[in-house]
Amino acid sequence: MSTLLRPVLSIIHIIYTIYILIKTQWFYLNNEIIRLINPKSLKLNECILNECDTSGLKKLPGHLIVVIGSENVSFVDIIKIIGWTVALGIPHVSFYDQDGVIKKQSNEFKKEYQKSKPDSYPKITWDFDKLNNNKNETNSYKSTTKIHFLCYKDGKGNIVNLTKDIAQAVTLGVLKHEEIDSNLINEKLSYNFPEPDLAIVFGNTFSTFGLLPWHIRLTAFFHLPTHHNIPPKSFINVLAKYGGCEQRYGK
Repeated sequence: MSTLLRPVLSIIHIIYTIYILIKTQWFYLNNEIIRLINPKSLKLNECILNECDTSGLKKLPGHLIVVIGSENVSFVDIIKIIGWTVALGIPHVSFYDQDGVIKKQSNEFKKEYQKSKPDSYPKITWDFDKLNNNKNETNSYKSTTKIHFLCYKDGKGNIVNLTKDIAQAVTLGVLKHEEIDSNLINEKLSYNFPEPDLAIVFGNTFSTFGLLPWHIRLTAFFHLPTHHNIPPKSFINVLAKYGGCEQRYGK
């Protein structure tokens, strides 16, 4: 039986690989066409509301996570995505990469955004630390969007450390076995933002890359081949697909 399955699985793998290749190349070609037809749409200071029809968006996520996977971080495009989410009024937006490149440069993102988009800058609260609110960058205006920066240590790495801490607490007699439940885990892994509704994974590989495994139970995941030179239309298309999803919550 296994002998018969191997060639079938190989054929399926080849077909799927070809499909992904065609899909990826079409995405790049489509972006290039948009760049040639409407080069203004790729400029940093262009507002997404001026470039795209957003009237068809049925709903917006309360918390969007942008996952930069198997590709280098484009600072210009991250700032551009921040501008789009602020213009759309998405309350929480997180940026995640495994190595923490974005998180380490979070202050630079803030400075560059203030320089390139001074009008919308007051609408943002920059959350540099998930636990210490004293480090949050606030302003005198009422902010509409909170920006968070995450890395592997905040996801799977955090769970590994928590497991070690709980094991040590049990060994020392500080914590009893019967006290370990989902409420305790939720408390220890709590963040100052809601669970994400939508995650967009950028890069050749469609994976969570260790992203907040305890918090993505109801998260809708979408994949785009790259965030480099991403046109606003591609971003809006993902939001439109998300708006068309029906979350059944296990029903």
